[in-house]
Amino acid sequence: MASDTKAVFISYRRAAGAGYAGRIADALVEHFGEDKVFRDIDSLEPGLDFAEAIERAIESSEVLIAVIGKNWLTATDAAGQKRLENPDDYVRTEIATALKRNIRVIPLLIQGATVPSARELPDDLAPLSRRNAFEIHDSSWRDDVRRLVTALEREINGDRPATRDEPGAVKQPEPQPEPQPGGKQPIMGLVGLFLVGALVVCFIVLIYIFFAYLLPAINQGLQALP
Repeated sequence: MASDTKAVFISYRRAAGAGYAGRIADALVEHFGEDKVFRDIDSLEPGLDFAEAIERAIESSEVLIAVIGKNWLTATDAAGQKRLENPDDYVRTEIATALKRNIRVIPLLIQGATVPSARELPDDLAPLSRRNAFEIHDSSWRDDVRRLVTALEREINGDRPATRDEPGAVKQPEPQPEPQPGGKQPIMGLVGLFLVGALVVCFIVLIYIFFAYLLPAINQGLQALP
């Protein structure tokens, strides 16, 4: 890997995730080195075009860490519009660029946040909902960061591709139950049996009424004729 390659890109919302992003960046810099971690405040040189620099940094990264706090999805701008609904929002642009380029994206959950569902996200961020997340807690910070570093090492060093349960790996769809023979569901078979049984019972009742009541009445009427 070239010396100017950024191995890890940290994406975060400044209003809520800056403190966590800073602590995470410090831990990663200590382990991987300053030239392998990109965080815009520390990594951008004065005078650079922000959008172009961000795109170049993402393209040269192995992993993007998306720091997601409890207000990440609902954060609004000065006009009250959700920031993620703005196509030019920098967090949306960072993550969408990484997803489009098939860069490994790890949703890093803080403050008890959860990964938003696909229907809650813009179309270009919908694939984020299928990436395995990684949770970090204040109470177990050191252990959590150590596990994160271990997972990142495997990706950055190219030891092997991510397994299904590793952070950033694409979740596999849940297996669907096999359809019943003939495409009929069990409930439909039960309904059919019930209807057949009901028809049989009605037929038997009609036969009983005929022989028990109607037939004797007919015989009596015939006998009464002259």
